[in-house]
Amino acid sequence: MLSNRPNYLVEPVSYENLAGTMQEIEPLQIGKIGGVKLPTSLAELLEEKDWKRFQQLCDQYGTQLYLGGGMMDEAIRNGDPFSLVKKLHAAGINTIEISSPWEIDSRKFLEIAKGIREDFDTMLVEIGEKNNYPYSVQWWIRQLLNAEDTGADAIVLEGAGTGEVGIYHEDQSPQDGLVECICERSNDATKLIIESPRLIQQEHWIKTFGPNVKLGNLLATPPLLRFVEMTRTREALKQERAQSKKRLGLN
Repeated sequence: MLSNRPNYLVEPVSYENLAGTMQEIEPLQIGKIGGVKLPTSLAELLEEKDWKRFQQLCDQYGTQLYLGGGMMDEAIRNGDPFSLVKKLHAAGINTIEISSPWEIDSRKFLEIAKGIREDFDTMLVEIGEKNNYPYSVQWWIRQLLNAEDTGADAIVLEGAGTGEVGIYHEDQSPQDGLVECICERSNDATKLIIESPRLIQQEHWIKTFGPNVKLGNLLATPPLLRFVEMTRTREALKQERAQSKKRLGLN
């Protein structure tokens, strides 16, 4: 279960990359890795026994493994999502990420998602599209409400790749107004995870929403995780100083 504490969803490029990262970073940071996502491009190259190996590593460090939602999207399009469910269970994976393929009616997707939810301890639902089409705020809110109706434990705001799609403009700058609106309309904003593959984006969201914001799509590298953690710490101290001044009437 993803907790309410600040955490990251990280993406490894290989088993060795993830094992080395987990071994090197401080225990405090390991405690903040809320999940390890095998990108679809990597997961498709691996056999099920390799998925199990990743899962065993995550078990060792007390975090969750899940596959990129692209694999489940494809299974839903093919009309057989539960064949993938069986493979995930065989590998010991009890966390799932899904998103609504545009070809699937929203009611049908909701029915499928609720069925899948019963088979996993934790379910993440990703909203948004991997393109630069200027979807309206209303479209995003409909996606948000549909995701909440599935009973998702976390809702991921699309911003994959190099951070130039979904909640980002083509120049990789954040769509602040859109994300703030999503947060305001959410029934539980603590469930929102903001994909932010670039350092400048990670820093931006921490400064915008504070040190407890959840971030996704972080590369599993110790230097990056240390940078993000230092940014969180600076922002937390900044907030503490501001609160102290307010209590003392120094503002």
